[in-house]
Amino acid sequence: MSGRHINRLIFVLVGFGLVVLNTLSCAPQDRQPRELTRQQIDDLRSRAERGEVGAQYELGFMHWYGLGVTHDEAVAVDWYLRAATQGFAEAQFNLGFAYTDGRGVTEDAVAAARWYRQAAEQGHAEAMRWIRRTAEQGSSEAQFSLGGMYGTGRGVLQDAMAAMRWMHLAAEQGHVGAQVSLGSMYVAR
Repeated sequence: MSGRHINRLIFVLVGFGLVVLNTLSCAPQDRQPRELTRQQIDDLRSRAERGEVGAQYELGFMHWYGLGVTHDEAVAVDWYLRAATQGFAEAQFNLGFAYTDGRGVTEDAVAAARWYRQAAEQGHAEAMRWIRRTAEQGSSEAQFSLGGMYGTGRGVLQDAMAAMRWMHLAAEQGHVGAQVSLGSMYVAR
């Protein structure tokens, strides 16, 4: 396993730990973390199927790593998608990761950038680093996303010049959305 994947795994595990700690902080203080029983997993699945976003994320995480359930990245992606479409930033970030590496889904840079952007717009710092790094490496989709974020001030401080710079870089590579956005920016000036 490469250092990059180990860092991602550590980040995801820390994120899951924070979710668990947050859940436990809402519970009685004498409750200790333990392995989930079959009944608890069934209850979690039931809550997830009813649309509870935290349960959807947890079930996705459990399937991703095979924790008490079958290891199945495609099933994990399905649960992450359900949580992500409800605005759960960590699930959005994990979908970006899945699409970046083609794990549980077909590799898709455009979808990865879209999910990273949605997470970053909610203040997810690691997602923002991924977008910036990918944009600096020349990804027109990431450049377009970063330009849009700077243009709207979602996830970053609004900066019209930075927005134009990133849109210009993406537009030069033929990104149609960036070309349209850049044209609109010039007209608005």
